[in-house]
Amino acid sequence: MWIYGGISGLCAILLCSAYTVVVTSARGAIRRRDGIPGSDCEDCCCSFWCKDCTMCMIFRHEGVSGNKYSLCSETGVVQV
Repeated sequence: MWIYGGISGLCAILLCSAYTVVVTSARGAIRRRDGIPGSDCEDCCCSFWCKDCTMCMIFRHEGVSGNKYSLCSETGVVQV
């Protein structure tokens, strides 16, 4: 039974690493394109330790918004 725990742990580490690499690359590309100061090390740390903040930054700079809210609302109020 311990082998299943080892395999699932290894899969979790691999998936987390792959996610971090992809998000780090996207954040770095957007940062360079938009002239945002920073470094590759900062991109990696932000992508690993603060995934929510990093995804919010990516969505904001890519202009992603939904039907019932504005991602960049100044008041934080849902806009209908």
